[in-house]
Amino acid sequence: MDQKAVDVYVSDTSGSRERPIPGSRIPPNRRVGYHTHENLFHGLLGRGLGHTTERFDAAIKSSLDNAVPTGPTWTYVDDLTEFFEDYLGAAILETLFGPLLLTESPGFHRTLWKYDRYIMSMAKRLPSWMIPEGYRLRDKVLSGIMKWHKRATELSARHSADVGEDDPYWGSAMMRERHKMLLGIDEQDLRSVASTDLALIWA
Repeated sequence: MDQKAVDVYVSDTSGSRERPIPGSRIPPNRRVGYHTHENLFHGLLGRGLGHTTERFDAAIKSSLDNAVPTGPTWTYVDDLTEFFEDYLGAAILETLFGPLLLTESPGFHRTLWKYDRYIMSMAKRLPSWMIPEGYRLRDKVLSGIMKWHKRATELSARHSADVGEDDPYWGSAMMRERHKMLLGIDEQDLRSVASTDLALIWA
């Protein structure tokens, strides 16, 4: 993201609780740590937990039904890690971010796993000329997230009825509310919000 967007994260000294850390003078529209924490708390530990669990249960069963035919014989795979990436990974993505993320960018989860192999090199801030493939994959994943954000925003505006915790476009109320909340933070734009979601998706 642009440096001005990064600076808001770096300068937020107010903490993750409703009452800011004593001495902090960060205005509400720059308290990105607190707002992000509240969103994740309600989505993953609070009111959204039951819905998230139900979505994951359905997604993993559907994913494994496609992967392993029901029958008396064993199913052999060449790479067990790739098996988990493809089926468990896709189910987790669909649970939290919805099927639209994957349908708008076919192969998204495969690209994400390829990108994962470059994370440690990128964390060391190696330049793009040293690991061009890492940067290419990062930009491809980021592009997929921005495409999903754009389409989900359009569809949400077209079908403005309250869809509750299970959102057909954003995947969950947490992500729908997160997108709106992050865009309301000072100095954030569509790319910085997509970058933050890339971090969440990777995590």
